[in-house]
This record gives sequence, structure tokens and C-alpha cells, in this order.
Amino acid sequence: MASHAVGAARGDGPRGARQASPGLAVAALAAGALAVSLGACSFDEVRPGVDQPTPVAFSHAPGEAPAKPLPVDWPKIFGAPELTRLAGLTAHDNFDVAAAAARIVQADAQTAVASAALFPQVTSSDTGSRNFSPASIRSGTGLAAGRGVTAANAFNLGLTASYELDLWGRNRFNSLAAAQNAVATRYARDTVVLSSVASVANSYFSLLSAQDRLRIADQNLKEARFGLEAVKGRLSVGTVTALEVAQQQSVVEQQLALFPPLQQQLQQAKTAIALLTGRAPESLAIRGGSLDALKPPAIPAGLPSQVIRRRPDVAEAAALLSSADASVLTARADLFPRLTLTGTGGVESLALRNLLSPGAVFGSFGLGLASPLLDGGALKGELDLQRGRDLEYLQDFRRSLVQSFVDVENALIAVQQNAEHEKRLAAVVTSARLAFDITKARLREGTIDILTVINTEQTLFSALDAQAVVRLARFTALSSLAQAIGGGWTRPELLELPSLDGLEPVPLDAVAPGATPAQGLATDRGGYTAGGPVSAGKS
Repeated sequence: MASHAVGAARGDGPRGARQASPGLAVAALAAGALAVSLGACSFDEVRPGVDQPTPVAFSHAPGEAPAKPLPVDWPKIFGAPELTRLAGLTAHDNFDVAAAAARIVQADAQTAVASAALFPQVTSSDTGSRNFSPASIRSGTGLAAGRGVTAANAFNLGLTASYELDLWGRNRFNSLAAAQNAVATRYARDTVVLSSVASVANSYFSLLSAQDRLRIADQNLKEARFGLEAVKGRLSVGTVTALEVAQQQSVVEQQLALFPPLQQQLQQAKTAIALLTGRAPESLAIRGGSLDALKPPAIPAGLPSQVIRRRPDVAEAAALLSSADASVLTARADLFPRLTLTGTGGVESLALRNLLSPGAVFGSFGLGLASPLLDGGALKGELDLQRGRDLEYLQDFRRSLVQSFVDVENALIAVQQNAEHEKRLAAVVTSARLAFDITKARLREGTIDILTVINTEQTLFSALDAQAVVRLARFTALSSLAQAIGGGWTRPELLELPSLDGLEPVPLDAVAPGATPAQGLATDRGGYTAGGPVSAGKS
């Protein structure tokens, strides 16, 4: 290219040489700088792979087969229409969900901003002016002010256009980074929806549990008062002392003391649900009911390989990693020269009637080459910065994978152990109730001491309350399991990319750094390699 420019600059004569030499010399210089820059730079960029093994099955769900995802409105599997309604309100009206949706709008706008460099930039400059000049300035005769003043009009309609030839993909990678970030905001919104719906389910279960425990406390209070009246009756005939009456009275007071915290749990569960549904507590009516009316659903965990594709937070981490991959390549391309085409054109005339005539046309065309030479290490520092961010997002992605497995395992453990706990507490309640019934009958007959009555009462009352508490824990564990496997969310096969005025961003497979370092390449402290062939493998 340089030799061609020099040959053309020679021309066929002095006049031709004088006209052609400046422009062609600039082109030759630009070509030389381009060649030097190309020789000094490389596009090769490979980061460490994910290298995170996926378990074959969950330890506490051995041999489980692939499972279908839960329905989108998954809280309905608990069989409570009111919960299904509240979950729908939460998914639609929750403030955090609305804020996450607003972040999608921002990310889409940022994608449009980042993608603008892929298109030509055109601006118009239209001017009209009237200029006055005194004759004294033109002739130097020193005429008096106001005499010999002339006026002239000037009209200009111009366009200026510029376009950067994206030879190294810098603008495309920048567009892709923004687009992948926009995809991540969608997954982040879905994560907020899932967690908010799970929170409203847990709050609803807490409300039902408080109602159940209040009913149990009310029934226990009646039994304690029955015992108190029976003891007072024996006091009147002299078979018990005032101390024994006071002891039974303390049992009654203990039951009365349970009501305020249970009422607090009930009312605060209602306010929590109101906030989750985006409403003031006074405007939301919740009837509630009982956990006994719900049937604990069977929720298959499926396989770990399914879970990581059904959790929006894992998909969000993957999209952020893809965005960071593209940002590294953007910073890498910044090390290369930028080639920009510019053009200016329009019409200009002193008379408006001649503005659109062929003789009023003017224009120019240029080509600019900007190549980094000395920048104090800024570009290299930016590349290292983006590499560090990329490694950070890589670790975040790894953590999201492991976290998904941990969440499912913990939920499975909680479901199993709480079910076993509830089963054993049921046996405790059965035996405690039998002992209490026997004690109650002997109390009527006056053939039992008061200490035995008190102990039997407290054993039954505690077992009934503990049974209600562990039932709440079991339903909460089931809700956590549903959340851990992603609820009804499934990762789309194709990522939802925002519209870019018909522009299709570069596919991720074509630009993402390879999963493993290239063979025989040196690795820096960050784990990156450079100097080998470009890899297009998935991360």
C-alpha cells in the first residue's frame, strides 16, 4: 500500500506532483503507522475456564430422575387460593420488581448508547447571517460613521459525517458488552420476582402458623382454667393448699403470656405481605386460615444440571461474565489504531436565491488514523482493569453454580428433617394427650396431686405448640426448595437481546475468550494468556 502511494505521488509533471503529493503522502504515512501498529498488537485473549464440575445427583435426593419445572405461578401447588392471589400481586406490583424493571430500561438505553458508534454520525450546520462593514475599514479614508456602510448576507446549509471503520471489533465488542449487561438485568428482575414470591409465601405461612398457635393457646388456656377451677374446688374442702392453687394459677398466666407475641407475629406477617404486594397494610385484606388445611406438595428437585438452567441468578451471573468477556476484548482493541472517515458538504451563497444552485456546492472528504503511541500506560492499565473484572465475574459465576447446589441440598435436608421431626412430635402429642386425659379424669375424682397435673398440662401444651412451629418450618423448607430449583423459571434457549435498530450484535460464540489457555502460551498473574490463535470457544 505504501509503495503504491509513493508511485502515484510522482505524477506526470510538476503541477501533478504538487497536487497529489500532500494527500498521498498522508495516506502513505497512515499506512505505515497502521503496519507498525499491526505488528505491535495482537487480538489473542484467553481467560481461565469455569472448571466447575456439576454433580450427577443431589446427595439427599439420590437417583432422582429429570423433573419438569414447576408452574410459573408455583405457590398454587400448596392448595391455598389466597396465597396464589397474593403471589400474583407480588409478581406484578412489588416495588423491588418494579425497580428491577426500571433497570432494564436503563440497560437497554445504555446498549443503544454503546451501539451508536457502529453507525455513521451525521450532524447538520445551517446558518444565515447579515454582516455590516464600514467603508473606512475597506478604503482607509476615515469616513464618518454611518456613511458608506455596506451589508452582505451569507447563507450556509452543511452536513458533516463521520464513521469509524471498526476494523478490530472495538465498537462491536462494546455493543455486545452492553447488550449482555441488558440481558443480565432481565435475569436479575426474574431473580427478584422469584425471591419476592418466595418471601410472600413464607410470610403467609407465618401468618397461618400464628393463627394456628393462637387457637392452640386459646384451647390450652381453657384447659388450664379448667384445672384452676378444679383445684380451687379442692381448696374449699381442704384437700389442697393455697400454694398448689398459686402453682396452677401460674400455668394459666403462662398461657395468657403467649398471646401478645403470637398476635405480633400475626400482624407483622400481614404488614410484610402488604409491603411485598406493594400495598399499604390497611388496604389489603387477608383472611388466612390454617396450615392444617394445606397439603405439603411433593417437589422433585430434579438433577443438578437442570437446576443451573432453571435459576435466573445463575443465568444473570453467566450474562455478566459474557459482558465482562466482551469488555476485555473492547479494551484489547483499544490498543489498535482507529481509522475514521470524515466528510463535509453543503451549499453556501451570499444570495438566498442562489443557495441551491450547482455553483454553491462545497465539500471535503478525509481519512484519519489515530494510533496510540505514548499514553503513560493508560490503555494497558484499562486492559488489566477489564481482565480483573472479568476474573471477578468468573468467580461470581462459579459461586452461583455452587450456591445453587448448596441451596437445593439445604432445602432437601430441611424438608426431610422437618418431616421426620413433625412425625415424632405427633407421637409426643398423642402420648401427652393420653396422659393429660387420664390426669384430667383423676383431677375430677380428686385422686391425683396437683404437681402431676401441672407437669402433664405443660408437657401437652408445649408439644402442641412445638408441633405447630415445626409444621411452619416444614412449609418454609418446601418454599425454599421451590425457590432453590428456580420456581417455574426456565432459561430461554436464545438470549433476549434488546433491539438495536436492526443491528444484530456479534454472537457470543464468535468473540468470547476460550475456556482454557492455549497450548504452550505463557500465563500472567491474572491467569490470562496472549500470543496464540484467537479462540472462539464458550466459557
